[in-house]
Amino acid sequence: MRIFSKKAFKFDHPAGQEPAVIVRSNDFATVPDWVAQSAMFQLASSVGEVSVIETKQDEKVAETDVKSHRGRKKEENDSEAQ
Repeated sequence: MRIFSKKAFKFDHPAGQEPAVIVRSNDFATVPDWVAQSAMFQLASSVGEVSVIETKQDEKVAETDVKSHRGRKKEENDSEAQ
């Protein structure tokens, strides 16, 4: 399963049978299918912090979100510096 994560997360196997999977913030990752069953993934996806990437369009949307977020953050930092 391919996902995009806006924040860094650690996904523990629901039954503890496999090692945890860690993903970086603002990055795409290929993770085992069981990650979708983990409590952290379900919580993070419910608030929009993690998205499943199924198509190229999904990937473009995620990339656009990151770029626009970085632009807003730069504008905020510039205005605070004044």
